[in-house]
Amino acid sequence: MPSNFFLRSFISLLTTLSFLLASITGIVLFIVPQGRVAYWTDWKLLALSKTDWGNVHISACVIFMIAGSIHLYFNWPVFLSHLKDRVKRTYTLRKELAAAVLLSILVVAGSIAPFPPMSWLLSLNTQIKEYWVNKGYGEPPFGHAEQVSLAALARRENIDLQQAMDGMRRRGIVVAGEQETLESIAKKNKTSPAALFALMKLSPAKSPVNIPASENRPRLSAVDLEAKFSGSGIGRKTVPEVVAEIGLPREVAERRLAARNIHVREGETLKETAARLGIKPIDIVKGLADD
Repeated sequence: MPSNFFLRSFISLLTTLSFLLASITGIVLFIVPQGRVAYWTDWKLLALSKTDWGNVHISACVIFMIAGSIHLYFNWPVFLSHLKDRVKRTYTLRKELAAAVLLSILVVAGSIAPFPPMSWLLSLNTQIKEYWVNKGYGEPPFGHAEQVSLAALARRENIDLQQAMDGMRRRGIVVAGEQETLESIAKKNKTSPAALFALMKLSPAKSPVNIPASENRPRLSAVDLEAKFSGSGIGRKTVPEVVAEIGLPREVAERRLAARNIHVREGETLKETAARLGIKPIDIVKGLADD
């Protein structure tokens, strides 16, 4: 380390700057739209998405914690002096410490079981989130619709897939195929999933998806299952529940999942199984499709 580099000064400056960065990103995260709106509309502030702001906030908080801890180490005697009775020269539970601890407890409690003034702050946050929706940004037709394939989305929303793809291409949108998602198409074409979906909605409607739970049901494709279950909170269900809902014999379901290297443990939800296997819950459902 250069002789003219002062570590204490560096730590003090780093603590201050990381505090400011964490504060700024925290304010931005307070006012950003809800995730479903932000991702659907490709919301950005200063060219950064909601995810970008969240990542910067986490990094800034970690740096602030490390720098703050080192700063506290360097200034430990000064910190202890705040706890010392200057007359008796002994450490004691000072009124200032009691007030700081009490205020911290009230902030935590007021955030968990909201009461003023924390409830006012949380209410303001809710109002800001609703503002983005009411402003016309809109919401997806269902959760994470931008991550569903075009084929499944069109089937789910009763849209003619081929005409929707042709319509987007006529407007200069590059679409590789029906298995692409609105999210990937939007990034490639520098637009938002919401704008692409608006173009899709201009296409004619088709018959809605209906999967009868009976032994005489028609063959089910992966697209059928994706269209049926996407955005339905499928992660909270278990494989047996889904199998029963589509009317598929359990032994058949187990054989199909095993053929796709999807091994389900007893009592696991789809979300738990997916996390263990590094896939998405909907991928497990698609694994139940007819061969």
